[in-house]
Amino acid sequence: PLHEPVQVLDGNDKEVTAISWCRRGGRLAAASSGVVVVYAPDTHVGAEHKTRFYEQIATSCRYRWSPSIVLRPESIVLALSWAPSGDFLLCGGSMITLWPFKMEHGVAVCDAYQPMWSEQPAVTVYHAQISADGRLFVTAGQFDRLPKVWFRSPSDPLQNLQMSLLPHPRAVQQLQWRHLSGSQRTDSFVPNVLMTWAVDSVIRL
Repeated sequence: PLHEPVQVLDGNDKEVTAISWCRRGGRLAAASSGVVVVYAPDTHVGAEHKTRFYEQIATSCRYRWSPSIVLRPESIVLALSWAPSGDFLLCGGSMITLWPFKMEHGVAVCDAYQPMWSEQPAVTVYHAQISADGRLFVTAGQFDRLPKVWFRSPSDPLQNLQMSLLPHPRAVQQLQWRHLSGSQRTDSFVPNVLMTWAVDSVIRL
């Protein structure tokens, strides 16, 4: 049947503050109370889930998601965004952090249980999103008129990030990068376009 829940995820015992899908590998990250749980898809459903309900949905969804990695940022996380390649996870809140990931034998593992880069923003971050090619990311506060775009030169390591401000006359409510079409590759040059919507009801590109 359509519109049936596939799974109720375990691992977050507090209020969930942010979630994000990873386009590569189907991973899911969920933040709650200073903890980020990364779930990985699992095609092997354990015996404890062989209930009548799960048997009914088995024909429509063969995956289940299980907690695989637990990250412990120094502060509460209010925004999450995966890099399209799945190489790192962006966390935003009272701190902005990038966590490295890599694939081993088809399984995603955290490269180090410490962020590869961190920055304390002037205002708490409520919006954070990585561009479709993974070269840029944008952050903004809850009532922020100065979204920040973070970037680096191709020859610089990822830790050496620079920042540019995008002034708006009114507070920004929503941010979204342009998506790539199916024929565009993330390792080729693609002009990034950011769309913003502010409380003045103006959409800017």
